[in-house]
Amino acid sequence: MTSSIATDVPAVPVRPRPLVVLGAVLAGIVVTLAGLSGQHLADVAAVLVTGLVVARGWPRLVRSPAPVGAGVVLALTTLALAVALLLQSGPPRLHQVPVAVAGGVVLMCLHPLVREDARARLAELLTGSSLGILVLVSGAVLVTTHPVDATVATVAGVSVSVAALVDLVLERPGTAAWMLPVEMLVGGAVGLLVHVTLGEGGEAGPVLVGLAAAAVALCLRRAISQQPALTTAPGAVAAGVASVLFVGPVVLALARMPIT
Repeated sequence: MTSSIATDVPAVPVRPRPLVVLGAVLAGIVVTLAGLSGQHLADVAAVLVTGLVVARGWPRLVRSPAPVGAGVVLALTTLALAVALLLQSGPPRLHQVPVAVAGGVVLMCLHPLVREDARARLAELLTGSSLGILVLVSGAVLVTTHPVDATVATVAGVSVSVAALVDLVLERPGTAAWMLPVEMLVGGAVGLLVHVTLGEGGEAGPVLVGLAAAAVALCLRRAISQQPALTTAPGAVAAGVASVLFVGPVVLALARMPIT
């Protein structure tokens, strides 16, 4: 009797990825500027710009079997989210967002009907597209937190931008295990600094926002750090941007707590 032993695909080396960090820093800056402006149109623009970047690179990043069609679905979902926010200028800011999400889900399900190759790998297609929609919705949640707390979006944006720079130093075979605690410390310290700089005092809430935002963003970057598409510019930048957008629900939850 003969037996065959499956060999694992060699892991991608752990190394700094400047384009991923660049995407995270730029997305953090966009979120920060939207938060500082306090303008409704700035929120819409932030969702539109970051969402289209994700739509460009995310399907290849998750190895979608039909990356072009999946990218179109995500781009149209981004436009729908922008329109939903544009139509709802006052509270509740996210009132129309479920309609945009529903439209994205419908498009995601209709996509396999026009592509035979997509139907052959249906589970992979739907999983990748649904995760992309989740990232886009999280971004919409993130940029709409400032009506709840005027500084929380700014604190989160600056914290994730600065903490992402730690990737350039510690994302190596011998030090990668220290990335999470170090970035959490950096995010918390930056969150407090931003809060004090804005003249809001020195409460514990901004520290928690910065710490949590940095941690969640890093976890997403590490979760997709082995994807082959990270070697491409669209995939790497989309990964960095997505890591920032993904912190939205956590930041909104903290913004609604009395500690902030």
